[in-house]
Amino acid sequence: MARFHISVKPYRSDERPNAKWVLNVWHPDGKRERRFFATKDEALAEQTAKEVEAENFGLRALQIDDRLRLEALDAKEKLAPYGVSLTAVVAEFIRRRGSATVTVDQVAEKFLASRSKLERSEKHLDSLRRLCNRFGKSFPTQRLADLTSDQIEGWLHDLGLGPVTVNTYRSLLNSLFEFGVRKNLCPENPVKAVERMTVKAEEVGILTSAQLWNLLEISRDDVRATVALGAFAGIRPEEIARLTWAEVSLEKGHVTITAAKSKTAQHRYVKILPCLEEWLRPLIGSGSIQGDNFRRRYDETRRLAGFALRGNQRRRHDEDESLVPWPHDALRHSFASYHLAKFQNAPALALELGHQSNALIFSNYRRRVTEVEATEYFNLVPQ
Repeated sequence: MARFHISVKPYRSDERPNAKWVLNVWHPDGKRERRFFATKDEALAEQTAKEVEAENFGLRALQIDDRLRLEALDAKEKLAPYGVSLTAVVAEFIRRRGSATVTVDQVAEKFLASRSKLERSEKHLDSLRRLCNRFGKSFPTQRLADLTSDQIEGWLHDLGLGPVTVNTYRSLLNSLFEFGVRKNLCPENPVKAVERMTVKAEEVGILTSAQLWNLLEISRDDVRATVALGAFAGIRPEEIARLTWAEVSLEKGHVTITAAKSKTAQHRYVKILPCLEEWLRPLIGSGSIQGDNFRRRYDETRRLAGFALRGNQRRRHDEDESLVPWPHDALRHSFASYHLAKFQNAPALALELGHQSNALIFSNYRRRVTEVEATEYFNLVPQ
């Protein structure tokens, strides 16, 4: 095995006429380092310096060339104002990048698998899949650990989406990066430094009693049941779509929303008011409340009732100026507004809607309609 060895010997070469002595430094890896001197004393002085350096700092210190020495000195000068050593900077670099080599797609795959094992709702999983697919296409080969808050903020704002959707995407990304931090796939969560967008409060849209009556009158079967459950019980559209008639009990006077079918994954009972019972009694049956191709029938019924629908359906029918825009979540918002005016009981309404607190009740539905209008609304029954 090779060993460390230093020797000084006479030297003669036409290529270096001024060099009379050579210093040979043999490293343990077999490499030889040579330096030339005009006098023997200079060569011996360098030999002594090398031997002292090897003794004090180890053999690796002898392998540092002049270029590396200059880089180290330059780095030391630049770090001086921050009071941090070059060793600390290298350690931080290795912590941030050395142990986290997975790409965005690889982390997203692990993240989705973990959410599925935790039995997150299918709606939540679908949202995560869409986000991960869109985010992964924008950063196909980039490591999760390399992404910065500026890149993420730029990506969110370049989507061209509304503030609510941008904030939703930000929350989902925050979950993705928090997972990465917990699994040591990235050193920190840059989403924390991305500010949420300001969402301007807009007045919720509701139906008048006349509009609801017209809609119920021309509705048939599952469409009428869906409208009645939304307008007189405030059940969310996605919850109605999962309901079966077995969960609607006219005898007990309530609709059961199980945790598996609730948007908030919490079990609750929704009271069946007298007007709702009148609309449901002729319709109640077995199996699912909504049949095949429900959406097509529902959209057509609303158009016949004089409403221009949101999204693509509205664009196809926007040439008819007589159609009135269908308010977002119109049935549930109508129920909440009229219920608060009629019964003056925000805590009870919050329970019916599946809210965690009364905050949304007062901010969205208070003073929307009069008690007289609310009484008319809940007196709507089939003729």
